Amino acid sequence: MIVRAATQADCEAIKALHIDSWQRTYGGVLPEAYLAGPAIDDLGGLWEAGVLDGRLCVVAEAVGLLGFALMAPVGTETPYLDSLHVAEEAQGKGVGRALFAWVAKALRARGHNALSLTVLSGNAGALAAYKALGGRLGASVDADCFGNSVTDIPVYWDTLEALLEK
Repeated sequence: MIVRAATQADCEAIKALHIDSWQRTYGGVLPEAYLAGPAIDDLGGLWEAGVLDGRLCVVAEAVGLLGFALMAPVGTETPYLDSLHVAEEAQGKGVGRALFAWVAKALRARGHNALSLTVLSGNAGALAAYKALGGRLGASVDADCFGNSVTDIPVYWDTLEALLEK
């Protein structure tokens, strides 16, 4: 497996993985009608709109794309991981951990030592994985996801040390 910074040439494969992951993971969390149509347009538009401009994005690949992580634009506040998705066939094989380690190293090189993200409350697998990586769960909050009401659970790393370990 190779983990590297994403390029614009990766966006089509990332978009396909992002859509597939949402459709597999968020059934029952987001409306099925949304996942079957509008989500494809919403996520597709994200990857076609130059989402990489100024943002840290990393991919893991072997024969094809195994996963990706996308940071929100990094300012002076705690860096926020906007998306992390792993292909179904690659789950449980260390891809997510490798993506986190790459992101943590990149953030550390930029002078940061913390990270946060949010998880849709119905995504028990992600919550368990983030807790196993040393994430601290916050109180759930009501949020909007492309016009859909959801409940997010914040996850915080007050230090990147646990994420740097492989």
